[in-house]
Amino acid sequence: MSRYTAIDLTDAVLPGMITRRRGHVVNIASMAGKFAVPGMAVYNAGKFAVVGLTAAVRAEYARTGVSVSAVLPGAVRTELTAGVPLGRGLPTVDPETIAAAVLRSCRTLRAEIPVPGAMAAWDLVAAVTPEPVMRVFRRLAGDDRALTSLDPLARADYDRRVAAQSEPT
Repeated sequence: MSRYTAIDLTDAVLPGMITRRRGHVVNIASMAGKFAVPGMAVYNAGKFAVVGLTAAVRAEYARTGVSVSAVLPGAVRTELTAGVPLGRGLPTVDPETIAAAVLRSCRTLRAEIPVPGAMAAWDLVAAVTPEPVMRVFRRLAGDDRALTSLDPLARADYDRRVAAQSEPT
């Protein structure tokens, strides 16, 4: 598994882009970087960090000709979601859809690209909806399924493979 972070990679490419006075950085975050998901606190924290990093770097370098975007997928149908029941109100996407969003960010230079696009309304909905009402909607959507509905066998197999890749060689 790669040990590089969005900070490391952004730091590596920015100097050359600034020198050329053009370039575009795309960070892959997650909609979990915009709203907390029970059972995924550490994942949420990392994705909130990527969203914040992207916004800050975008603002800092806005006058240099370099732009920065965050692609914010919902649940992506990969092994990372192994054991988590997807669907049922939880937007899911395929990796190819994320790749298309990355390309779109290079054309549009938008600050954030939620995937699927319908998730773009999330910030507004969350801002104007009282928390007790949001709690009801989130409960109805089963937003705690990563915490309460995880298939432990499917997840254990994934966790074993990740641990094996993470061991020092």
